[in-house]
Amino acid sequence: MTITERADLTKVAFEAFSAFGTVGLSMGLTQELTWGGKIIVVLLMFIGRVGPLAFLYTFMSGAKEDYYELPHENISIL
Repeated sequence: MTITERADLTKVAFEAFSAFGTVGLSMGLTQELTWGGKIIVVLLMFIGRVGPLAFLYTFMSGAKEDYYELPHENISIL
């Protein structure tokens, strides 16, 4: 966000950490963010809510083999 925004570093850092922690606090910079800054804040809020490890796991996990087989049975109904 320091690249997209022309604001004090402490305000930008506070907004970023607040978004990641889904705290809801602001120093008044949120209204003045550019579109790029708003998208970054939205992504930080999403990653903070889902969890960093769960977010990374969705991109890292590939197709896995099933090491089990579900039972199959023909049931006759009278």
